[in-house]
Amino acid sequence: MNTHDNLTQLIDQTCQTYAELPAYNSAGKTLTYSQIEQQSRYLAQWFQQQSNLKVGDRIAIQLPNIVDYPVVTYAAFRAGLIVVNTNPLYTAREMLHQFNDAGVNAIVILDALTDKLATIISQTSIEKVIVTSAVGEPSLQPGQLSLPELIHQGEKLAPLKPHQASRDDIAVLQYTGGTTGVAKAAMLSHGNILANAEQMNERFDEILTPGQETGICPLPLYHIYAFTVNMVGLFAMGQFNVLIPNPRDLDALVKQIEPFEINYFSGINTLFIGLC
Repeated sequence: MNTHDNLTQLIDQTCQTYAELPAYNSAGKTLTYSQIEQQSRYLAQWFQQQSNLKVGDRIAIQLPNIVDYPVVTYAAFRAGLIVVNTNPLYTAREMLHQFNDAGVNAIVILDALTDKLATIISQTSIEKVIVTSAVGEPSLQPGQLSLPELIHQGEKLAPLKPHQASRDDIAVLQYTGGTTGVAKAAMLSHGNILANAEQMNERFDEILTPGQETGICPLPLYHIYAFTVNMVGLFAMGQFNVLIPNPRDLDALVKQIEPFEINYFSGINTLFIGLC
């Protein structure tokens, strides 16, 4: 990965190298690396050509662990947008603070959360509300856009011109837990995230074989742990990440794990103790 100048290059090379292998699974749906590349490319084309979003604009992602999360994230990087990871459990007040603090211009949100967004959106700079669902087609309110439909529209647009950020350009605004007051954004550059994943994969190379392992990702992708470990580092190794939308439901988590032969598990102590 130390040959990459930005996350766009990592995404392109990884998806080409491991094209036919499974990349992500959630709620019974599996996408291969080539499907991830294709869907994120179509969405990035829509971002570039139809959304009125500019390079450097901020896009909030407020989703649980579903396959749409990496699709939207990679599309944002490829189009030159800055990702603002947002906890789906945030209250309307917490959403308002984060969206205004980050200067969010667009949001991709789960349809079950749009009522909460509606109470504060007039107080923000959000102009595009893109909605998806964990299963099936999303339920839309007036003025909202369907994520599956935008991917479909993007397929018909002119070829993507991938944004080639420098290592110093901001890729993600990652919000803290706010333990010293309101939540604050850590400004993570492409170089920050690439370096973190490079350091991690130096260790993983000793125990994981690229393109041959399957792992469970119950930790939320909007936290930097799973974001860097699973959606960048292990992704770059061609591994198969099984996403768990709700790890608090341990019985459901166990049932979701059962069909897979697991080589790794991204977790924290409280989750391991709960499973024990």
